[in-house]
Amino acid sequence: MGSATGGGMGILRYKVRAWRKAAEMTQADLALATGKTVQTISALECGRPTRQSTLDAVARVCLRTEWHSGDLLRGSWTGL
Repeated sequence: MGSATGGGMGILRYKVRAWRKAAEMTQADLALATGKTVQTISALECGRPTRQSTLDAVARVCLRTEWHSGDLLRGSWTGL
């Protein structure tokens, strides 16, 4: 549980990366859409500690796109 987001970070990082690729977005595209930096998006995808505001921003972008996945959105963002 060494991350700020709980024990499920490994699962979350792969789901975010898979969703981003399915949506045909680059890390730069997602960073721009969320108002975060590319480094922050990269850190999230690599499983590094991530602030709740970053997770919320990514969730909002996911919900705004037609590519969102029920698997990505199922459960809590803080500990899938």
